[in-house]
Amino acid sequence: MPLSSPPAAPLRGARLCTRCQVLEFDDRRAGGSVGIAETGKKYLRMPNSERVRNWEEWTLPLDFQLRDHLPGLPALEKSAKGGCEFCAMLRDTMLHRSVEGAVMWEAGVSGFFSQTAECIVGLQWVWSGTDMERLGAGGMALRVSVMTPADRNEIVIAFQTDAADGHNTLADWLRIRIFPRILDWADPRVIAWGRLMVDDCVRDHSHLAGSFIPKRLIYVQDQHMKLVQGRDIRLPHVKYAALSYCWGSREESKAQLRTDSAKTESRFLNGIQEQELPPVVRDAVITARLLGISYLWVDAICIRQDAETGGDWEEHAGIMDQIYGNAWVTIGAISSTSCLEGFLRPRENELELYVNYRSTLQPQASGLLRLRLNQFIKDTRYWSRIQGDPFDLNLELSKWISRGWTYQEMLASTRLLAFGRMDVLFSCPKSNWYLGGPEKGSKWWGQTGLDWRRRNNLSGWLDTISFYGQRNGGFSYTTDIFPALSGLARAFGSASNLPDSDYVAGMWKPTLLMTLCWKLTSRFIHADFNSLLDSIVSPQPYVCPSWSWANRGQFSTVLGWSAEIMPEYRQLDTYVTHKGKDPLGQITHAHLRVVGKVVSLPFAQFHIIEDTKTLRQFRPWSLDPHKGQWHLFLDWAPAGDTDDRVNLKMLLLGSFSKDGGLEKGFVGLLLYQAPTCYGERLYRVGVFCSADMSGPQTEETGREFFDGPDECVEIF
Repeated sequence: MPLSSPPAAPLRGARLCTRCQVLEFDDRRAGGSVGIAETGKKYLRMPNSERVRNWEEWTLPLDFQLRDHLPGLPALEKSAKGGCEFCAMLRDTMLHRSVEGAVMWEAGVSGFFSQTAECIVGLQWVWSGTDMERLGAGGMALRVSVMTPADRNEIVIAFQTDAADGHNTLADWLRIRIFPRILDWADPRVIAWGRLMVDDCVRDHSHLAGSFIPKRLIYVQDQHMKLVQGRDIRLPHVKYAALSYCWGSREESKAQLRTDSAKTESRFLNGIQEQELPPVVRDAVITARLLGISYLWVDAICIRQDAETGGDWEEHAGIMDQIYGNAWVTIGAISSTSCLEGFLRPRENELELYVNYRSTLQPQASGLLRLRLNQFIKDTRYWSRIQGDPFDLNLELSKWISRGWTYQEMLASTRLLAFGRMDVLFSCPKSNWYLGGPEKGSKWWGQTGLDWRRRNNLSGWLDTISFYGQRNGGFSYTTDIFPALSGLARAFGSASNLPDSDYVAGMWKPTLLMTLCWKLTSRFIHADFNSLLDSIVSPQPYVCPSWSWANRGQFSTVLGWSAEIMPEYRQLDTYVTHKGKDPLGQITHAHLRVVGKVVSLPFAQFHIIEDTKTLRQFRPWSLDPHKGQWHLFLDWAPAGDTDDRVNLKMLLLGSFSKDGGLEKGFVGLLLYQAPTCYGERLYRVGVFCSADMSGPQTEETGREFFDGPDECVEIF
């Protein structure tokens, strides 16, 4: 595979109309001054700069206001035909690239640009970053506001802004990164940068890989590539890379090379032809070789995929934390959508433009600013999310971030070298870098490395499974949900001195009470009650009990991760049956048996709580005749503002105090009694908690509401 890029045309600043020349702003006239970072470098300090702790931001509105008409945008078209390249790019963005090639934080963006309406376009430069005086670098974006005055709706388009390759002084002055002009991820400079990152991490950080050797590896260092048994490698330490990628659809995954029988394993032990490999694995082989790594681990080849050796698959599923944690580096093919799509390929065509910039405060800080289409956002309250973070942007544009198995592959990795659609990224537990940019000054939610010594507490595991819930729908086989988490669970349990027997359907017994009180985020709530019942009473296939968060989507708890809940039940027992030998793997049955206070609701009418400050899908519901005394978070979304139900029960689980006060609140599960082939059974359909603790408790708000003898209930 050729490792070179075609010669690039010389860079030049864009031709701009009179109106668009405001992009080449005068920093002195804008009120700027010279600042000195702790690095000793001079930078542009703006008068309206705002700082909160280690976060800094400034904006510079530009004297640009254009009135045009959607959907044709004739004013922009006229200017573009007159030679203005920015007007041409802006029109092309709104007409043709409103969906492809950019992150959209909300639905409705495409429809906005297809309507017939007058619109007003405005521009401003926005700069933001963290730890700026120490690092001297941040992110800059051109914020384009498109507003329809008739209804006051607004879409924001963000163009990420970098210094052109070689314009170092300009990058220092504006505290932005230099974007290397690399047209192909197969460029030798890309892999050379990746090797430098890995080598620096190994030299400077203490989190070195251990002596673990996977059961099978692929030897890739010369042309005689073959599968090898780990036990046959006579080395005290084996340096290997692990590949993290999307298999793709079932049809696509069947097309890749797999070890699916004893016969194919025997053949692979004698040799593997490079042309047999799917593109994503072929690129991983090339990358490993250029990184100086002799062995590669790929799940499809290094795990027996046939049913007759299901134990081999189950064994590997439970040690994924060791496989990825002990790899010298994980190669993340985050731009590939399937095994049939490689990642060492020419970068996708992007809408980009270069703008001239010359500082009047620091004349030597001159050069070209590179603008490239970044994101669209409909709700401008979330503008802070579109400041151009390379990690977030590349992951949001990937299919990889939505797949279930890649979650623990990412978190368990000691080092991750990821090839995105727009950037190449490197992450380890101590630092984060992206090609052409400075070190990312803050950690991110997907930080690699299982540092459970600092996370072996309640919030550590709850945060882990909450983010994992976002991958709901990211499995070709939903029964993989627990196996794909078992490596992380085992690592957490080991660090926390918890036996495997304490793990119950994705929850740990010491924190079971808190974890049982989960509520779904809006986009995962079932559309109606009947669809909810179908999913929990007669699931096909069975994945988890109704009281487990698994297979339900992203969630949080009604009280927050840091709340302390005291048990209000007399007894709580769990019963779980596993399909295989792994007590952290796939389950075939589970139920709770609770002895405690239960209130039966032969007829219940729910009312949505009126709150103009909260979006409807996030509002709790109240229960008549005790309207406003109990907040209920339902696992389904009633169509109207009221909903009538029968055969419900409220099971009291725990109590809590507000802000350390004496007044208690209470929390528990909302249950539904459903007929099944086994008779009447109870299933969780929501969660409740005390609504108002500011006043004195009454029989409707306090423990007296559950006055009555204890009952024994089983929840499936």
